[in-house]
Amino acid sequence: MKIVKEEDQCDDKFMFNGDMFKGKKITLMGLGLLGRGVGDAKFLATEGAELIVTDLKSQDELRPSLEQLKEFPNITYHLGGHRL
Repeated sequence: MKIVKEEDQCDDKFMFNGDMFKGKKITLMGLGLLGRGVGDAKFLATEGAELIVTDLKSQDELRPSLEQLKEFPNITYHLGGHRL
């Protein structure tokens, strides 16, 4: 039996190293209500990205999603349209 180590599976330049998004300015278009946008926003914010989140829906419509992201000071919201 051959055991493949993680470092042998792919080239290092394609592996996530934890600093890939730190300090990067990223725009996430479409926060949504079903969870995918929230998960993406949490991941990027946790990794230190300066995140702008836009969505066509209003703050009231997105309240459940926004509640999940209130702990992240590095997220700026533009809601009710995709204005940058």
